[in-house]
Amino acid sequence: MCTSRCSVAIAFKGIPNVNILPSEKIASIKALASGRPLGEREIRDIQEGVYLCTNCYRCTVVCPVGIDLQNLWNKVRELLLQRGIPELSVLSPFSF
Repeated sequence: MCTSRCSVAIAFKGIPNVNILPSEKIASIKALASGRPLGEREIRDIQEGVYLCTNCYRCTVVCPVGIDLQNLWNKVRELLLQRGIPELSVLSPFSF
C-alpha cells in the first residue's frame, strides 16, 4: 500500500534501487538494525532510500499497521550517522 502512494516511487524506473520504495526498504533496515554486516553497496542503497524520501507522509498515512514511516527513515539516518557512516554528498533538497 505504501509503495503505491510514494511520491518517489516514480523514480524507481531511473534509479533501480528497491530501497527507495517504502515497503521494500524495510528488509534492508531490519538487516541494518540487527547488526548484520552489510557491504558498502548495501549501505549506500539504504542511504539513498532514506534520503530520497520527500517526507510527503503519503506512505505513513496509508500504512495498514500504523507505522510512522517518516520517523523510521529519520531514525535510520541517525543510526547511520551514529555508526560513523557519513551522509551522502548528493541529496535531494526535499530530503531534509
